[in-house]
Amino acid sequence: MTAGPGRDERAALTAAVALSPSQRSRRLFCGAVLVLSLLYLGGFINRGWIPPDEGMFGLSAESALHGQLPHKDFADPYTGGLSWLHALAFRLLGIRLLTLRWVLLFFSLPFVVAFFSAASRFAPPLPAGVVTLLAVVWSIPNGPSPHPSWYNLFLATFGILFLFKYLETNQRRWLFAAGLCAGVSILMKIVGLYDVAAVLLFLGYREQVLSAASAEGRPSRVFFLVKAAACAVFIGLLVHLFRSGLDLMDVVHFFVPTVAVWTVLLVFERREGRGAVPQRFWTLSRLLVPFGIGVALPIALFLVPYVRSGSLGDLYRGLFVLSQVQIGKARLTFPPLATLEASVPYSALLAFPFLIPRRWQRWIVVPLVLLLAVGVLAAKSDRVYEWIWNSARSLDIAAAVAGCLFLIFRGSELPAIRRQQLFLLVSVCALLTLVQFPFAAPVYFCLIAPLVALTIFAVVSLDSRSPKWVHACVLGFYLVFGMIRLNSSYAVIFLDYRADGVLALPRGGLRIPAGEASMYESLVGVIEKRGRGRPLYAAPDCSEVYFLSAQPNPTRFFFDFHGGLSGNWEALERVLDEKQVAIVVVNLFPEFSQRLTPETLQGLRIRYPYSLRLGKFLVMWKD
Repeated sequence: MTAGPGRDERAALTAAVALSPSQRSRRLFCGAVLVLSLLYLGGFINRGWIPPDEGMFGLSAESALHGQLPHKDFADPYTGGLSWLHALAFRLLGIRLLTLRWVLLFFSLPFVVAFFSAASRFAPPLPAGVVTLLAVVWSIPNGPSPHPSWYNLFLATFGILFLFKYLETNQRRWLFAAGLCAGVSILMKIVGLYDVAAVLLFLGYREQVLSAASAEGRPSRVFFLVKAAACAVFIGLLVHLFRSGLDLMDVVHFFVPTVAVWTVLLVFERREGRGAVPQRFWTLSRLLVPFGIGVALPIALFLVPYVRSGSLGDLYRGLFVLSQVQIGKARLTFPPLATLEASVPYSALLAFPFLIPRRWQRWIVVPLVLLLAVGVLAAKSDRVYEWIWNSARSLDIAAAVAGCLFLIFRGSELPAIRRQQLFLLVSVCALLTLVQFPFAAPVYFCLIAPLVALTIFAVVSLDSRSPKWVHACVLGFYLVFGMIRLNSSYAVIFLDYRADGVLALPRGGLRIPAGEASMYESLVGVIEKRGRGRPLYAAPDCSEVYFLSAQPNPTRFFFDFHGGLSGNWEALERVLDEKQVAIVVVNLFPEFSQRLTPETLQGLRIRYPYSLRLGKFLVMWKD
């Protein structure tokens, strides 16, 4: 292994870089991008909601605030770390839905800095700043709910930056820092395991680069077989994950990028893998150990209260048994295969940049700008909007495949550090697209869109054949479309989401449609008047009703498909008697779980003879 620069040399280099004009301009651009991002995000952070999700986040945080353990005392849909973070926020800032949004905004700021820092390694500050703004516009404003997947995105970006620093300094403390990010990501949501898998793939490639640089002789067949076996195991695990059902779009979105990354790893191992097997395992272990310790440390701390309370079984059931129920009940597939055609033109340009010869580029720019401007203006039409959206939604596949093709066929033109940086980005992009399983709602693409943008930015910047001005036009197009059209919706569902009201309840504070705000304010008023402080039962999927009315949930479930009582009248009747429930709220149109059975609804009507209809809710009570 070649030795890195000495301590004195590194100090001198750091001092020189710190004083260089390029470094100063990079910091100025970073500061400007950070301020613009803060101002832009501040206008969206309290806008819109998906009621059962917001209520679930609030109830889980309040439960944790009162000393309850996720999975043991309440059915947290996620790992549990986010509930504790939100509980701390409630303690410091007050119990409101708006509090959770401020926490999201706070953590988004270091994400912006980390993203810019990573992007500026591939291009000057100006284009790096523009692509950072693109990442901001295509992420949080489209669904600023405090979802754990936003934190998965933030932590994956931090991990990328730390691994870049490791490549630049050869200091293993950065591997440990990247491991910490991945470990905390798992605590936010179990899909953080995809980030761990992506980094393990990168470390496998890093080992091959180090071994090839320090060894002579023929390629190592043993290590090729080891990596081929690891590939087979990984694909097997992926197939097992999809055992509940697999369609063609799942194959395209999830298997194609992953197989492409493994192909790059095996191709380079076949070409360049060298060195004695024991030495190579030693080199690999020196990479895996600091990263693995970083991953394990936060997880070990998280497990302490479960070990002390003998609740590891509850944690296992919550994370792995209940999650299978969630996959089966809350399944949403990708749109039809035909929607991929919208992404074909730009995907082809990414994968085959020679399609536009250099002599044509300056003649293409002006008509391309005019065409894209017309596209933004025409996006008022549902059809055009959907076409543009679909052109972007599958770029995760294009980014991973284009990066892999570039590495295989032209990677030898790049310095070793550039190849490793690009491999890392491609690996993270390919693996984190799995966050869209099992619920591939449109907004879930926004959870990975910044990583897709960063990967494409790196591919375009590193490939000397890429028509840079054409890509700049496309970048500007998606930036303007995002600001003018995409961000005017909520969760990429509505073209014009009118948040013209405020949820003026002590536990509210969000800007939502005025009619919806009035309905919930009236509902809470009825609960307070007719319930007179007595216990409440609300179902199905009415976590926001409990939270906004400051009433405890008589069950441990936030969503009825997890195991609620709405489909079991006998069990529900026992709970109503035991808790002495005086008022019931029925959600007539639940978004996820099944409606109440006729038997259950009839039984409630008999027990609670007085009723009032408020929007989608039926309120029933007794004197």
